[in-house]
Parts: sequence; C-alpha cells; structure tokens
Amino acid sequence: MCTGFFTNISTPWNNILIQLWVFSLFYCLTSLPVQFIYRYFLIVHEKTLSYFQYFGILAFSTIFALIYTVNDIVVFSYKEESREFLTKQLSEDSFYYSGIPNFVVADIRSLELQIQFGYSYFLVATSYCIIFYANYKIYKKLSAMKNTMSVNTFKLQKQMTYTLLAQAIVPTIVCIIPIGIALTMAVAKANISGIGQIVSLLYSCIPVANPLTTIIVISK
Repeated sequence: MCTGFFTNISTPWNNILIQLWVFSLFYCLTSLPVQFIYRYFLIVHEKTLSYFQYFGILAFSTIFALIYTVNDIVVFSYKEESREFLTKQLSEDSFYYSGIPNFVVADIRSLELQIQFGYSYFLVATSYCIIFYANYKIYKKLSAMKNTMSVNTFKLQKQMTYTLLAQAIVPTIVCIIPIGIALTMAVAKANISGIGQIVSLLYSCIPVANPLTTIIVISK
C-alpha cells in the first residue's frame, strides 16, 4: 500500500501504515509456536486445551507482536534531519530510479532502536526454542507410544509432525532469516546494493509459502 495507493501519504500516517505491515510480519513469528504448544499438551500431557486457554495463548502472541509494533512507531517517529539525509542517499541509489518510496527512519546509534533490535532477536529465539522443545517432547512421547498405536494412527501423527515442522522451517527461510539479515546489517552499518529489495521479496512470499507447504507435505 505504501508504494501504491498511499505513496504520498503524509507523516505520521505513513509510519502507522508501515507498522501495520510490521505487525503482520512479527505476528507470523510470535503466533507460530501456538500450534506446537497445543499439540504438546494434547500428546505429551494428554490434555485438550479449552477454547479459552487456546485463545489465551494466542492473545499472548498477539501482545508480544503489538509491543514490538508500538515501540516501532515511537522509535521510527518523524525526524526531519535524518529523513533529508536518507532521501538524498536513496536518490543516488540506482534501484530507486523510478522514485523513492515512502519510508521511515531512525538512528542506529539511538538506545531505543538498539533495544528494539534486541527485542526482535528475543522474539525469534523464544519462538524457536518453544517449537524445538515441544517437538522434542512430542517425538519422545510418540516413540514411547508407538507399540500401543495402530499403524495408521502412528503414520497420521508422523505426517502431522512433518507438516508442523515444515510450517516452522518455511517461515525461517522466508521470514526469520531475512529479518536477521536486515537487523544485523543495520546494527553493523553494512550496506549491499539491492539487499533491501531481495529481503522484501522474500517477506512477500509468506502468505503463499505456508499453505503451499502444507499442501505439498500432506499430499505425500
């Protein structure tokens, strides 16, 4: 939307619009462990979570993504000096030959931005620690129960495990790794021409990547 219909949207509305996209991106990350937690309780503890408990866990993932988004709005609030400098720098980049898209800017030297980056690393690490721990416990439980389950039930559980793992790995490739590259390059003040465009293209694959992965894995 920021490079289309709302290209010329004024500040601070451009920041809020960009942060809607940021929230969607980080909500993909924070909500990913929820399905693994549900299955962990179902198989390891033989406990079916109620709708209230399930949506409670989902609410926590929403809150963590919202905290990041609200902080981002504050950290990337309008700074005329920095924006003028970046506008000049971007205008010299051959990738922006057709014009500079709407953008927000923050100083990498600011403590607020460094804390924000630290928080994003925390979200990535926590999400995947939960996923790996839940999968490990589920695998151990299923292995112990193998002789008590029918062949079809065991195959179904095995396929479900592969499907969930695939759904965790794909966002890593199209979402987590690009986020890590972008943040690390920003912290290191590194610059590779065109890397921003490549990273953005990977982000945009998320809506297609997850359902496509499920279809491919289940069909096998």
